[in-house]
Amino acid sequence: MQPWHNRELRAAIQENQSAVIARIHDEAAGARGPMLAYLVLEDLKLLETLDYHQRPGAARDSLLTDIPLLATTPLN
Repeated sequence: MQPWHNRELRAAIQENQSAVIARIHDEAAGARGPMLAYLVLEDLKLLETLDYHQRPGAARDSLLTDIPLLATTPLN
């Protein structure tokens, strides 16, 4: 059975994601950067895990370096 067909596993992942997103929302005090950084990181993980896209080493490293900057840079 594929993981996405396992209702218990899916529910646990959904609960965890909801908790993480709520914590970011609460701790970021309305700042958009931290949520965007989290979503970028989660998207990268999903693309890599599902083998939809693999960034070459240096490009991946550069992106991982930029994610914390996104989280801490004020957005207009």
